[in-house]
Amino acid sequence: MDNAGNNDTIIRSLSLGLLRRYDIQYDPKVHRLRCQGHIINLAAKAFLFVTDNKKLELDDPGVHNVTLKHIEAWRKKGPLGKIHNFVVFI
Repeated sequence: MDNAGNNDTIIRSLSLGLLRRYDIQYDPKVHRLRCQGHIINLAAKAFLFVTDNKKLELDDPGVHNVTLKHIEAWRKKGPLGKIHNFVVFI
């Protein structure tokens, strides 16, 4: 379950408190909080189940050398193999 609604409520309250008490402008829309677990879950799903090699591209020039052969080999490892290799890489 994503607690984004609760996070939005607390950040709006914080923003209002900062403005009233310290005259500090704090935009709650710019500084939104999201559930870290939910963000990691979404990122992991996108990473593990990517179907388009163009989505793998980053600003890293080495990433542009990813071929369909690389992607197919990566998929054969399965989710646990991918996570293991990812954690070892980090």
